This record gives sequence, C-alpha cells and structure tokens, in this order.
Amino acid sequence: NGEQEIKNAIYNLNTSLKKIVYEQNPDTYLQLEFSKNNDVRINEFKTRLKNAIPNAFDLSTFDIKKEEELFITIKTFLETVKANDANRKYVLDIRNWYNFAASENYKKDGSQKQFYPDSGSLSGGEKAKLTYTILASAIAYQFGLTQEDSNRSFRFAIIDEAFSKSDAANSDY
Repeated sequence: NGEQEIKNAIYNLNTSLKKIVYEQNPDTYLQLEFSKNNDVRINEFKTRLKNAIPNAFDLSTFDIKKEEELFITIKTFLETVKANDANRKYVLDIRNWYNFAASENYKKDGSQKQFYPDSGSLSGGEKAKLTYTILASAIAYQFGLTQEDSNRSFRFAIIDEAFSKSDAANSDY
C-alpha cells in the first residue's frame, strides 16, 4: 500500500542520512520525520472512502436495502471525487496525507539539535544545505551505496543548475 511505501522510503532515507555529515559538522546528522496531515479535504476523503466500502468483503450479511444504500453511497462518493479535478489529484496523492520535516540530531546520543518543520524560516544557504543533504541521501539510497555489502563503485550524477547559486564550499560539500 502507498502509506507503507512512504514509511519504508523514509526509513531507508534516514539510514542513508545517518551516514552523511550535516552542515560540515561531524557531530550531527539529519533525520526525516512525518506525521499525519489533518487537512480537512484529506480527512473528509478518508471518511467518505471508509463509509463507501464498509465490510466490503463480508458476504455473510446480505440485505438488499443495505446494498442499495451502499450503492448510492459509493456512487455519491465517486461523483464527489470526480467533481473537482484539483481536489481529486490532491487527496489521491498519498504523499499529501503526511507532513514532512527534518531534524538535526547529535551522533553521540541521537538527541535533537535543531528541528526543521519547513524551510520557510531558513536563509538561502541553509535551505540549500538541507536540500542537498537530503538529495545526497536519496542518491546514495537509489544507487545502493548505503548497503554494507554493496559494490562501492563510482556513480556519476549530473544535477543541472542545482548548485549554480551556491558558493564553492557548499557545492563541494
């Protein structure tokens, strides 16, 4: 299921992030966190979905009147979802069901040094460092560089214009 895939991806990225020094500080590393998004549209969608398919596989209690009511509930649910294209895309994208954040933690004990619920309050350079560190983790994960028994061969990746506004030290980092 999509929710489990997101949880697994966060776990795998966090494994990679633990191995990457953050902000040129060998004492800290980043970890990604997620929590349920309490957006009204998403909660309403989940509730309507749950109501549209209650006991879908319970065939022991067949009642024609209840089946007709359920049919109308499902039809109404589908019509509601179809009615607004932007809303449909939003609620069907499981990534929107979560809020994501990052925390900078100390390697010695895992305690939190800094929490980043978003990048809105960060300077351009701080945003870049946060972004590049997470990007490096994703690349390391995609290439299998985080596995202890992996073949640690060189991989070359080109990220067009990603570092164009970064200073030389940050680009090298």
